[in-house]
Amino acid sequence: MLKHIFVLSMMIISLPSFATDVSGGEICDTDVLNTDTGPVNLRAEFEPEVINLKWYNGDNQITVPTTSNSCTYDTPINLPTDPVKPGYKFKGWRVLFDLSTLDASIGGKSYGYVRADSSGTSNLAVYGLTTSDLGKWGVTFRYGKVIGESICSSTGGEYAQSGTPDESGTGDIKYCWCKATGYVSGDTNSSTLTGNVQPVSSASWVFYKDIGSSGDCAFNCAFDCGNFVHYYAKFRAAVFGVSGS
Repeated sequence: MLKHIFVLSMMIISLPSFATDVSGGEICDTDVLNTDTGPVNLRAEFEPEVINLKWYNGDNQITVPTTSNSCTYDTPINLPTDPVKPGYKFKGWRVLFDLSTLDASIGGKSYGYVRADSSGTSNLAVYGLTTSDLGKWGVTFRYGKVIGESICSSTGGEYAQSGTPDESGTGDIKYCWCKATGYVSGDTNSSTLTGNVQPVSSASWVFYKDIGSSGDCAFNCAFDCGNFVHYYAKFRAAVFGVSGS
């Protein structure tokens, strides 16, 4: 009598495990990875950033509906109602850079200027300036370039304090004020201005000092603005609009 012997062959295939809900700080064990030997495949999961928004009509921040106060990255922005300005047709919104987000404790690498009395210049091409940009200045940092303007006013103030100088050009215009107007990200080693200049939102006029006379102010003010934003953290923070400066 023949005996039939059946052999059951079992083949075990080891498949990579897929971990779930790993968000950081977990222990490398079976409870987290669903295996104690591996291999394990991990897939990065992301959620979009929420970006807070501020809206300006000219130099004045305006109040907008709550839905316009922020946007989620890669999704549409809820635009507020178009502002109205007599004699003008609304053209659209423009993105402004908030200088107060920069680290004002970091000093500059170099600076340039155009004296307001047209008697001298320095590093014009680095900041996209020309000899006709009287009173303008710029400072290079490791994260980008800040460009600004200066004014000699009859209005005095306190060092590194924001204020509203008289811009009429009348009176004893010996008081030097400085203001940032634009920012270029990166581009820090270029001898010419190659990036796009973003207008800034958080900057205001900041008082430097009484220079003594209108002639001395016209000669020194733009230089002093670039020099002090470059070297002095307190003044730089004030020009950047950093809270508490």
